[in-house]
Amino acid sequence: LAQGGTADVPLLDNIEGAGFEVAGGVTLSLPSASSYDQASTGNGQFRYWKVSGPNSRLDLSQLTRITGGTHYNSRLFLETWAGGTIDLSQVTTIADAATGDTRYRSMELVTEGVGGRIDLSSLTEFSDRNAGGTGVDLSSALTARFGGEIILPATGATTFQGVTLTADTQGR
Repeated sequence: LAQGGTADVPLLDNIEGAGFEVAGGVTLSLPSASSYDQASTGNGQFRYWKVSGPNSRLDLSQLTRITGGTHYNSRLFLETWAGGTIDLSQVTTIADAATGDTRYRSMELVTEGVGGRIDLSSLTEFSDRNAGGTGVDLSSALTARFGGEIILPATGATTFQGVTLTADTQGR
């Protein structure tokens, strides 16, 4: 698909361990997916959701939970660039997995560039079980920069544990 096309995939409900890349004004819609697990099967596995360019959109608006991986250095990157959007408007929880090797795991959500957006308007909890500074730990992060926007519920409605929040003077 290109130049504003839409892929609506209503029968795909299991997206565990998936990565996504959307660009060129395309919309990828997965309306039956209700949860996501990073689903690592070994150490050092990264998953990426990348959306770049004006009007490019990853619609996961029915997702309610995102869970990180269970292995050492399991990482999940959700990124929008230069006007891309990730719709996670029904996600209430982003959580580090409750089991496994917690060292060097993270979930990093970054939006960069004017028009970039990650919608987390229902988020109540974002937790990283082992964030810190012992040399083998990473902190999960929400980052908006250069005009990117992260939509969160009203102030105080979300609990963050072990998560770094960053917005530059142009990010919101």
